[in-house]
Amino acid sequence: MILKEIPGAGDVEAEMSEKSKLLKIVPNHALLEKMGIPVQTVLDTVSTAIGGLEAGTLYEGVRQFPIVIRVNEQERSDPEMIKNLPVFIGPYLNMRIKDVAEVIPTESFGLIIRENAKRRTAILINPRGR
Repeated sequence: MILKEIPGAGDVEAEMSEKSKLLKIVPNHALLEKMGIPVQTVLDTVSTAIGGLEAGTLYEGVRQFPIVIRVNEQERSDPEMIKNLPVFIGPYLNMRIKDVAEVIPTESFGLIIRENAKRRTAILINPRGR
């Protein structure tokens, strides 16, 4: 960090959250187009597995609860499981995500702090010898 090199700057720390693990799904557009498969089919498969899909509603008296279908939490965080998710292609054909898309594990900052609708970060510095 450049600020650490300034004379008199003691402990220098950026106010940023820890990085979060992410999976980047990059569909193979050429292959999907050649096979006549919409890219959205691949993306919907991943979205349903991770985020869930509301399949109905459970009624208990006057209370209502959504019925959501998705992969269990442990498998949702496993890149190999995501790569092997079946993508419905047609009545008698399924392919795995890894056959039609690249699954790239990556990291990103999990939280972006905003103030007055603008991104903001702070640098915390303890001055020394001033």
